[in-house]
Amino acid sequence: MNNGNQTKRNNNFAFAGYIIGLVGLLSCWVPRAGLVFCLVSGGFLTVAWILRKGRRQGFLLVGTVVVAVALVLSVVSTAKALVKEWEEMTAPMSAKTAYEEICHEADFASYSDNTGGLTVDTNPTDTPDGELTESYEIIRLLNEEYEVPQEARDQMKAATKDGGWQSYENKHVIVMWNYLPSRGMEIVYYSK
Repeated sequence: MNNGNQTKRNNNFAFAGYIIGLVGLLSCWVPRAGLVFCLVSGGFLTVAWILRKGRRQGFLLVGTVVVAVALVLSVVSTAKALVKEWEEMTAPMSAKTAYEEICHEADFASYSDNTGGLTVDTNPTDTPDGELTESYEIIRLLNEEYEVPQEARDQMKAATKDGGWQSYENKHVIVMWNYLPSRGMEIVYYSK
């Protein structure tokens, strides 16, 4: 009688592991949720494997396969979600946010909702000797925020009236700049 109860208990653990494994398989596309169900199911199936006796092991074998598949899919889903969250946490701020947080009080900076561009003008009055040195500090901060490499920064510094509009692009931003001796440097940042 004890042997029959142990086989029945084994089947109960195997059946519970199988059902929870199915739930894990169905929820594996939801990051982290599938992992929780897979771990719980794996616990039930581990107990069932330890207690296994007799020939009736259908739920045990099928449950193990279901949980293995669900676990792989859940790990992939969760890994993708974690990578996306990390990229969002470490990505530079949008041009609008950069304007609001870095240069909203500066007379030489503006943001356009129409174009999505943040413009920094080193000589907003377009007068001789009207360049504002503090504008270059804002440009430096924005270049750091958007990970503009030193090579592109050097091109900005070396810009001349003959260069026309120049640009640099990376995965975070498009930067365009132009220099005219009478008007100074104008730089526009478009975040992606």
